Amino acid sequence: MHYRSATQTHPAQPSNQDSAPQPTYDFLANVSPGEECMSLQSSHTGVIYDISFDSQRRRLATCSADQTVFIWSMDQSGQWVRDSTIREHGGTAWKVTWANPKFGQMLATCSFDNKRARVFEAVPGDNTDTGRKRWVPVNSFEDILSKPVTDIKFAPPHLGLVLGMCSVDGYLRLIGAESNPKTWKELTHINIKHSSLSCIAFSESTRDRNFVAVGAESVGIDDTHSDSAVKAHSYFNMFSLDVKSGDRARSKNFSLSPLDDPKLHIEHPVKTCSFAPVVGRSFQLLAIGSTSVIVFNIKTSAVVSRTSLQYPPNFNHQHVCIWRLTWNITGSQVVASTSHGNVFVWRLVDSGKWDIVACQSKPVVPNIEKLLSDKGTQSA
Repeated sequence: MHYRSATQTHPAQPSNQDSAPQPTYDFLANVSPGEECMSLQSSHTGVIYDISFDSQRRRLATCSADQTVFIWSMDQSGQWVRDSTIREHGGTAWKVTWANPKFGQMLATCSFDNKRARVFEAVPGDNTDTGRKRWVPVNSFEDILSKPVTDIKFAPPHLGLVLGMCSVDGYLRLIGAESNPKTWKELTHINIKHSSLSCIAFSESTRDRNFVAVGAESVGIDDTHSDSAVKAHSYFNMFSLDVKSGDRARSKNFSLSPLDDPKLHIEHPVKTCSFAPVVGRSFQLLAIGSTSVIVFNIKTSAVVSRTSLQYPPNFNHQHVCIWRLTWNITGSQVVASTSHGNVFVWRLVDSGKWDIVACQSKPVVPNIEKLLSDKGTQSA
């Protein structure tokens, strides 16, 4: 489990000082358990919006408001070294995600420019910045996307090479490559009306039903009821993802069906959502981040329970928003970072109860590897 954060290390210079050095933005990365976190000088000149580790946790990608994506690798001594730079964006690089290595060395990004989302593939050749690996764009989906994409995720590998995207116009899209990673097509889409979507997550279970969860930054008013029952649309939606064999060999048909359950209605903006690793469970856990962390217990296609995790008693949670969520490898602990710079860790104990086991209110990120150790933790 890795915690990541972006911090501005130098104040921005006034715009009239053209010769002044631009601010650089560093980030914190894990090292071996029992050691302190290290701050890496990224050389990004804009805010770092996202950091993503590959499946082996030996490489990571950072994307920034400076329109670049940096690729980092861990060397033999455990140090993070930047080995590639992607300069294909014409606007802020917003999110980055890695494909499963069974599909090759591939990552995807979304950004605020006319290339809404892109897939990149590593190819032999020197990178002009570092003399190492070079990443080339494979597809930018210009014929499919018309509005900015706010989040992008690869689906679990058992579904194939599939990308999920959500955008400001309320569209959730699944785009896939069946045989050639350079040839992509839209598999299915759904329009969540009156919503500006913000985040997307795929369930990981290979034995239970497949689910896709999406959060929204803003929603409209649901006017389908009488005036006495007018209410805002939910800031969160979840869909069952059905996959069936297609007419052609190796082809698949994808469809999305909404889960209509009152427990899923969220009344405040949702900025992050994440499914827990399954690890042999007969149910799935989903955490969403709004004004607090809410955990759903899902079995088959029913929401069994909904639990709002409690902050420490002395914590002033007014105007707090959860920005990032991540799980430990067993799915028994969830970590949340807030808009106020706090980090909280909750642990699942007996009878589905969640206890807060660690909190950090300083601007320095704690050793999450140590916090997430499962010593003495009861099996979920």
